[in-house]
Amino acid sequence: MDLLVERSGSALVLTLNRPEAFNAILNSMVHDIAEELDRASASEEIRCVIITGAGKAFCSGGDIAGGTLTETEVDIQKTIDEGINSLLLKIEALPIPVVAAVNGIAVGAGLGLALAADITIAARSAIFFPSFSRMGLSLDGGTSHYFVKRAGMARAKAMCLLAEKITSEEAESSGLIWRTVEDSELMAAAHSTAETLSKRAPLALGLIKDQLAKAESTDLAQALALESKYIARSFATEDFKEGLAALQEKRPPKFAGK
Repeated sequence: MDLLVERSGSALVLTLNRPEAFNAILNSMVHDIAEELDRASASEEIRCVIITGAGKAFCSGGDIAGGTLTETEVDIQKTIDEGINSLLLKIEALPIPVVAAVNGIAVGAGLGLALAADITIAARSAIFFPSFSRMGLSLDGGTSHYFVKRAGMARAKAMCLLAEKITSEEAESSGLIWRTVEDSELMAAAHSTAETLSKRAPLALGLIKDQLAKAESTDLAQALALESKYIARSFATEDFKEGLAALQEKRPPKFAGK
């Protein structure tokens, strides 16, 4: 199977499973991931999604060598819009958090997938490689958006135009990712993060994700208006009542997502 799916407590773990091809993405894999995210979104038991790769790579991008992208009859724009682009938008809109555990090289659209997660954790040996210009290609997989928003325009231009490999430490220090850990600690760190997220109020997490996504394209007045709208919605939830009761009773809250 090209995509391994397993449950770990309240987390859904999706593992790209084409290690012989450095987990290059096929269209079928993109659709499988999207379907699993839809199921996770509809589930009351799944509180977080972890995405990682099997073997020595996280994801080497679209399967240019073994896939169908280079066939002359393929509509590249349509394929990308209906494939990886649709998946990235789904991740952003997903009401539950997504954690990427980057275990090796992340290239091209695979780099975009790694950066699309709400929280990206990388093994110290991981490499982030915006290789597009080396192949005579422009950016895709959301990388133009993620690099500028996270690293800033000056770094984004240098990183993407020079197309040099970026170490996990450089990715962390530039703001591309959240944290670098030792290789042996990667999955434990991802699961620990997922466990922490699973203890937070699910509805609040979804609202926070939406707020932060919209904040990138709004001014202060618009952000404040959305905050007052969402905080009013939060006050009306059973989760807030539980959170307040837990605070008063000095105990951990047990959020039900209601």
